[in-house]
Amino acid sequence: MTVQYEDLVLEPPLAEPTYSQAEIEFRDKFVREYLVDYDYTGAAIRVGFAENVAHLYGRQFKHDAYVQRCIANATSAEYDDPDAAMKQQKQRVLNSLMKEANYKGPGASHAARVSALSKLAQIHGLEAPTKTVSKVTHEGGQDINVNHGFDFTKLDTDALGLVRQLLTKQVEHDDQ
Repeated sequence: MTVQYEDLVLEPPLAEPTYSQAEIEFRDKFVREYLVDYDYTGAAIRVGFAENVAHLYGRQFKHDAYVQRCIANATSAEYDDPDAAMKQQKQRVLNSLMKEANYKGPGASHAARVSALSKLAQIHGLEAPTKTVSKVTHEGGQDINVNHGFDFTKLDTDALGLVRQLLTKQVEHDDQ
């Protein structure tokens, strides 16, 4: 079969090869794994290749016309829905950070692992609260320095009034 497009004629060896159903399913599986973290070697390992040859097969799939077309279709489809595209981008960032946080192979650095773990902790709200000191003036005019892990400047007026009342009661109790 010859593919002809205006002046361009592609003979079968230059066009996309014809694969069996099993080969197509295997390549589709590879593409799904590749889209997890955009790592050809990692995808090759996850579809069953041994680690010592995965980079070779990953590179081979990287240049496979069918695989390239599937990846292009998958990545262009996500731009049809902006919300899905944003969700996909966030997941890619999380996957990349997780990969970096756990990578201990060639070229790995402790600083990169710590940085990635720190960013993951921040994203998931696992950071220790920042210790702050606030000066609160109660109704009697006395200033009180409060050491805490909470930023009182973010409270609305009603909530801040309640905090002042509680602190006033505490100061009176401490004075007795």
